[in-house]
Amino acid sequence: EKYEKARVGPHRFSATLRVAMLWRSALGATIAKAASCMLVSSLYIMFLRNAARNMDKTQYAYFAMVTKEIGAVVGPLQVAVSMLLSFYALNRIGWYWSVLMNGHDVQGRCHDLAMLGGATKKDGEEDWRARYTLYRHLMLTFFFGYQPLAPNLRFLGFAPLVNCGLLEEDEVASLSAAHRGPGTVTESWLSSWVEANLDGEIRQQSFHALRELRD
Repeated sequence: EKYEKARVGPHRFSATLRVAMLWRSALGATIAKAASCMLVSSLYIMFLRNAARNMDKTQYAYFAMVTKEIGAVVGPLQVAVSMLLSFYALNRIGWYWSVLMNGHDVQGRCHDLAMLGGATKKDGEEDWRARYTLYRHLMLTFFFGYQPLAPNLRFLGFAPLVNCGLLEEDEVASLSAAHRGPGTVTESWLSSWVEANLDGEIRQQSFHALRELRD
């Protein structure tokens, strides 16, 4: 149910914006904190307005003095916070573009492996089944590469991958026992597939694409 709620539309910008607004992301958490501060400020202003009716002048003057002192502190803090937010925003934008470029590189290497593996001769059902195994392992490698970065994929287990046909039951144990993450296991599966199903120049080019995929 949580996964269904986190699903996004087909447009890239709307998908990015919707994921960014989730509370688990940095932008979503910032917006939630800002909304909480705005709510507290609104309650404090409402309290001051009501206090003018129910307090005597001495008590109200004390609260007015406290409010002015808070306002005097807020002025310098706004400059410092604006600078920090600017540096933070620039850092996050740089991080986003680095992830985007690395994702394009991973996508290109997966396409290279798919093209090389699919261009060979296919004589029967076993050859087509082997190509589908290559497709599954490429999709799993791409998925596990993005899983730590996407909030709506981070807590997704192996069961949905089994249900959609990308993962088989006997492969779950190998992925669960991985020391450095399931992506390392799928890379070894790809290497074994290239060794078993390709030969000659196509095998060498496939290993070159696989090495660039790991880099």
